[in-house]
Amino acid sequence: MSWRTTGILFIVLVVVGGLVYLQSRQSESDTAEATPGSPIPAGVAIFEEVQLDNVVRVDIVANPDEEVSFSHEPDGAWFMTVPTATNVISQTVSNSLLGLINTSSRRSLSPDENPLEAYGLEDPAREITVAVQREDQVIRYKLFVGNETPAGDAYYVIEEGDPRVHLMTKSTLDAIFTLATDPPLPESLPTPETTLPITVTEPVTGTAPITSTLTPAP
Repeated sequence: MSWRTTGILFIVLVVVGGLVYLQSRQSESDTAEATPGSPIPAGVAIFEEVQLDNVVRVDIVANPDEEVSFSHEPDGAWFMTVPTATNVISQTVSNSLLGLINTSSRRSLSPDENPLEAYGLEDPAREITVAVQREDQVIRYKLFVGNETPAGDAYYVIEEGDPRVHLMTKSTLDAIFTLATDPPLPESLPTPETTLPITVTEPVTGTAPITSTLTPAP
């Protein structure tokens, strides 16, 4: 076999080997699965299975100077107990509370991601406590509310006994804090004006003067 023939065969072999290699790489590319991205932390239903009818009390601290407590009466009405004992508009309290217990956290973060002070939760000034009656015991859900998120549409929240940091919708929590800063007191009825009674004064009539009659001496 001549050197020329050997060279041609070698070139053909290299070309065939290259084609086989390219085809195998293309096949691997077609069958490869996409690498999944980082999983998005799921939200958490903090008040799972809590019904409004079972809530017996709500305590709200909007700031150190504004604190309010509401008691849920058996007939469904709400009554303020702190700072004063008075009736309130029950529907407003119920609507705000329904928004809270029906809302799950938008995300839940591991406590190892950042220190609590980064979320404003190292010594939070705002608290929400919801007391729920379950059979013969009362269960309390206590939330500590920290800073707003950078987007300004949620708050960082932790629940007592749970080290995770939850992101909860800002508007929902603001509605709860408004119950403390501006309690839904019923509008007072206008005080009726006091009308003095009209009295009739009798005119003073003149009295004829009494004259003395002298009797002449005998």
